[in-house]
Amino acid sequence: MVFGPGQKRMSRAGMTLPEMLITLSVFAILIAIAAPSMKDMLADRRVAANTQTLFGSMLLARSEAIKRQSPVSICKSSNGSGCDNSLTNWNTGWLVFEDEDADGILEAGDQLIRVFDDADSLVSVQWNNGNTLGFNHHGQARQAGSFTLCEANSNGFEIRQIVLSMTGRARVSESGTCN
Repeated sequence: MVFGPGQKRMSRAGMTLPEMLITLSVFAILIAIAAPSMKDMLADRRVAANTQTLFGSMLLARSEAIKRQSPVSICKSSNGSGCDNSLTNWNTGWLVFEDEDADGILEAGDQLIRVFDDADSLVSVQWNNGNTLGFNHHGQARQAGSFTLCEANSNGFEIRQIVLSMTGRARVSESGTCN
């Protein structure tokens, strides 16, 4: 088409149907490739966040035991007001409390220090040494053990362990096995 001096050339704007279908196809393929790794990344972040919360509560319990010069315990709890030893998983929450008689049970004479409400329900939280853990007035652990936190992902499991030594020192490891 030949344009004269008074005519303007109109440019085409937009996409044709084949161009749009190709673009959508490429986008769908990219989403299909990225979705599983995104799910794994979210599982990793959930496990890492719950690990940091639990690790922080252990540091709090140890420092409070030293500061108060009194035993401090951590127990699993489903309601935030008392220990619940019938629970098999710590992901419902836990309590940090001053435990005058060091029996691991929150009683009338004990002072509640902090309530940690439920962790992510997708993350399993297991302690391998009884129903409670605690620290004496020197900050030493009453028992050594480890928490295992895990969540299923496409590669098996996303795992973190918090290992507690008898000296009261805790460390995080990315090894272990999930039950």
